[in-house]
Amino acid sequence: MINPRQFDPNCQGLSSDPPDEFSAGPDNKFRQSVARLVQGLFSPPYFPGTLTWFLLAIVTSHGGIELLAVPDGFWADPSISTSYTFLSTPFTWGAWTVGVYAGYLLLVGIILTVLNQRFAFPLWVGLLLCHLSDSINYYFHCNSGNFFDFMNTGNCSEVYVSFTLLIGILFAVGLLAASHYNFIPWLSIDTRQPSWLSKLGALSLGWMGLMVLLVAYGAMRPQNTWQLVDPVHVPPGRTSAASAYDTQRSVAVMFGGTSQWTQEAGWNSINDTWEWDGNDWIEAHPEHSPASRYGASAAFDEKRGITVLFGGTGQDGRFYGDTWEWDGADWRKASPAQSPSARQSPVMYYDPTRETVILYGGSSYDSETMSNTFFDDVWEWNGSNWEQIPLEQSRRTSSGAIVFDPFRQSPMLMDGEGLWTWQDILWFPLDYSRVPVNRWGSRLTYYPPVQEIVLFGGFEGEQVFDDTWVFDGQDWHQIVSATRPPARNGHVMFFDQTRGTVMLFGGLNGGTVYQDMWELIRQ
Repeated sequence: MINPRQFDPNCQGLSSDPPDEFSAGPDNKFRQSVARLVQGLFSPPYFPGTLTWFLLAIVTSHGGIELLAVPDGFWADPSISTSYTFLSTPFTWGAWTVGVYAGYLLLVGIILTVLNQRFAFPLWVGLLLCHLSDSINYYFHCNSGNFFDFMNTGNCSEVYVSFTLLIGILFAVGLLAASHYNFIPWLSIDTRQPSWLSKLGALSLGWMGLMVLLVAYGAMRPQNTWQLVDPVHVPPGRTSAASAYDTQRSVAVMFGGTSQWTQEAGWNSINDTWEWDGNDWIEAHPEHSPASRYGASAAFDEKRGITVLFGGTGQDGRFYGDTWEWDGADWRKASPAQSPSARQSPVMYYDPTRETVILYGGSSYDSETMSNTFFDDVWEWNGSNWEQIPLEQSRRTSSGAIVFDPFRQSPMLMDGEGLWTWQDILWFPLDYSRVPVNRWGSRLTYYPPVQEIVLFGGFEGEQVFDDTWVFDGQDWHQIVSATRPPARNGHVMFFDQTRGTVMLFGGLNGGTVYQDMWELIRQ
C-alpha cells in the first residue's frame, strides 16, 4: 500500500526527495560564509564619492611628481631613466607609464566605489598615507638628489620641511573630511556637511586636470636639442685641431688637425687657418703659419687679445714645442726664454684670476725606446715667457678637456680618470650625485647665457660617446634629444657670441672623420 503524501500546514507538504548535496555540510557553510562576506563587502552604504576623488587627486599628484621629475630628454628617449614608478614599473616604458598610472587610478576608483564604506575607509586611509609619505620622502628629501630645478644643496632642507608641512595639512584635510561622514568615532564633529566639503570633490577633480596638463606640457614642451648648421663654406673634415674663441672679435679660430689615416703614412697633418664669424667659415691666408700638425692646443688670451697655440705632432712623427700667436691677421712665432717640452694633446685655457694662459699635461712618443711619456706639469704664458707652476700633487693626463669653471673660480678637467679641479698646488677629484662617465677626447665649454658648462662626446676604450651634459654649478644633467651629432671625439666646440649658443665642428669616430657643424638649441 502506498503511503499518502504527508501534509504540513506551513510548507504545504514535504518532499520525500533526497536533499541536495550542496544544501548541507561543510561546503554549504563555506558557501554561505563567502556569500555573507561578498554581501558585506559590496552592499550599501557605499564610500562617499567626495573622499574617493580626494584620494584620486593625491594619487594623481604622486604620479605627476614622478613624471615631472624625469630627466631632460626622457620623452625623446625613455631609456635614459633608471628609476621605477611607485608601482615598481620601469620608466623605460616611456608613454606606457602614463597608461599604467591611468589603469591604477581607475582600479582604485572602482574598488572604493563598489566597496561598503566600513571596508573602504581603512583602505582609503592606508592609500592616503602611502602616497603622501612616499612622494615627499623620495622626491623632496635632501639625500635623494635634486629632481627639480628649484632645489639645490643650499635650500633642500627648507624645501623638504615646506613639503612635509604641506603633506601634513593635506592629510589633516582628509581626516577632517572623513570625520564629517562619521568615520572617526573619537573625533566628535557636527555631521552636517560644511560648504567646503561639498566643493572638495570638484576641487579634487580640478587638481587632477591641472596635474595632467602639467605632465602634458612637460612631455610636449620644446626640448633642448642639437641642430645641424649648413654654412656656405666648410673647412675640410678633421679631428685634433687646435681652436680658441676670440671674444674681442667674436670669431672662433681653428688651426690644423688631421683629416685622414693611411697604412703607409699614418695620420696626415694640416696647417690651414679658419675663422667662424657666427654665420660662415672664412679661410685665412696669413703670411706666416705654424708647420702642419695635429694635437696642438690653443687658448685665447683675454688680457692681450691674442690666440696662443702650443705643441702638436707633424705627419713625420715630430713633436713640436713651439709657441705661436694669432692676432686675426697673421701668425707670429714667439721666442720665450723657457717653455714646456715638445708634446701633443696638452690642454689649455685662459685663467682670468691669474690673467695668463695655462697649459697642462700632454704626451710624447720616443721612437727609439718605443715608449710614451705622459706629462703632469703645469705652465703659464704671460705673453713673453712660459713659467712652470709647481704642484705638490701631480697627475698625468693627455687628450683631456678643460675649461675655466666660473663657479669655483678654478679649472675643471675631464679625462679618463674622471672630473678634477686644480686649486693652489693640488688636484682634487670632483664628486656630484650625477656625473658623465670618465672619458678621453671630449670637449668642455662655458655657456654664459644659461651659466652652464657643456660637455659633449669623447671615448673610453672602444666606446665613443654622443652624449651631452651640462653643469649648472650644483650638479650635472644630461641633455637627451632625438637629433644630436653622431658619436665622436677630438672635435672643436666653442660658445658663439654672435649666435648665442654652443657650436661643434668635426671630430673622429673609428675611421670616419666628420665635416659637419652643429649648434645646441637650449630651451
